[in-house]
Order: sequence, then C-alpha cells, then structure tokens
Amino acid sequence: DIIGLREGEKLFEELLYDIPTENKKIFITKIEDKNINVDYHLEKLKEAIKSPDKQNLKQLLNEFIAG
Repeated sequence: DIIGLREGEKLFEELLYDIPTENKKIFITKIEDKNINVDYHLEKLKEAIKSPDKQNLKQLLNEFIAG
C-alpha cells in the first residue's frame, strides 16, 4: 500500500555538489557564512565525548548544524 510521505520524510534530497574531487563520491561545497567557528565546536564535542550524555551530544550537534 502506498500511503504517502511519513512525518519528516523528504520528497527529494538537496545535494550541495559544487567542487568535484578525485573520489567520485566526495564533493566540496562553499560555506556562505564565514562566521562559523569550527574549532570551537570541535573542542566542545571532544569534551562532551569524555563523559557521553546523549542529550548533551544532541544539543551540541544541533548548535553546530544551526551555525
């Protein structure tokens, strides 16, 4: 039975294929927002991994993704 999309399911994926690399499955994209501090977020994740708390890790990942 076809019932349509499930909650949260996408109809299609938006892929950011900007710059190809030697590997056909890996691409590089340009980040528009230059204010992202990747080092800060990576340090926070490294600290969180030492005493893993699922809720804390989810929160940190959401903050990183949200920018």
